[in-house]
Amino acid sequence: MRCLAIVGLAVAAIAAGCGSETPAAGACSAATVPEPAAQDLPAPVAEARKRILDAAGACDYATLEEIGREGNEAFTFSFGGGPSPGAYWERLEASGDRPLASLVTVLGLSSTLVDGRIHAWPAAHGEGATDDDWRAVVDAGLLTESEADAMRAQGSGYLGWRVGIAADGEWLFFVAGD
Repeated sequence: MRCLAIVGLAVAAIAAGCGSETPAAGACSAATVPEPAAQDLPAPVAEARKRILDAAGACDYATLEEIGREGNEAFTFSFGGGPSPGAYWERLEASGDRPLASLVTVLGLSSTLVDGRIHAWPAAHGEGATDDDWRAVVDAGLLTESEADAMRAQGSGYLGWRVGIAADGEWLFFVAGD
């Protein structure tokens, strides 16, 4: 009888994930966000976007950090959040923020071309953002209507979570704030 109890406890511990080396599926906010459809982008930009979406959907902070650091030690992920993008985003997720859900959501919106070489999401981040661009960030749940109105009135463009990928496919930034 004691052996059955021990086996039962072992099975329960395994089922609960005790001793697991990898995070459980759905361990971040992006796991609940459907992957957006492909967009009409230059091939290097589309490939980088797809790699980012795949890593975010898998809650794979290490791969996201690798993509951000490829050929770009100056990858911008925060304004003072430490040396590691992956650790920063994981820390935010653990505190209840949803950066990876925002990453997937933002990459599902329209992009804009900044400085003729950077594809930036969402389009509300760029100069000349339209009413539809601002409506998209509200409809996506990234900002409330009043937050979007205030940001727009400041003339700074959208400063919530945003993504920039260079024309050559280099991931330049995923950052919020200014």
